[in-house]
Amino acid sequence: MNWYKTATITDYDRERLEGTGHQILDTEKFGDYNLTLINLPMGDIELKQLGLAYSGMSFTDIEQQSRKRQMRGFPDLDLEGMKNKIQSWINQYGPLYMGVNNFSRFDKYVNILQYLGFATNTQEILGVPFLEIK
Repeated sequence: MNWYKTATITDYDRERLEGTGHQILDTEKFGDYNLTLINLPMGDIELKQLGLAYSGMSFTDIEQQSRKRQMRGFPDLDLEGMKNKIQSWINQYGPLYMGVNNFSRFDKYVNILQYLGFATNTQEILGVPFLEIK
């Protein structure tokens, strides 16, 4: 079964991102999750930011990201496909960065990324904490 499908980014997320000068570079769907790569201008630098959200949820909305959701695990998630996609973005753009709206989930993101084989590091860029992914 192939769970690797083209993702849809919500109009809400698209408007919020593009309205603040961000550019959506790519988006893919893996099971119930959307993975999105965004060009994030921050002053004189541009970061490539990784967005991960449950389908139908906004990764740009702090309120939605703060809600508790019953996890069902990842039974239909193509982890190898997700790993390959993230690695292709790293190969193309260099390190990726993940902003975390809900800091109680920070360790979960680190664990997922390290499980997939990526090195992670916390970095503060222009006063904003990011998770660097290599």
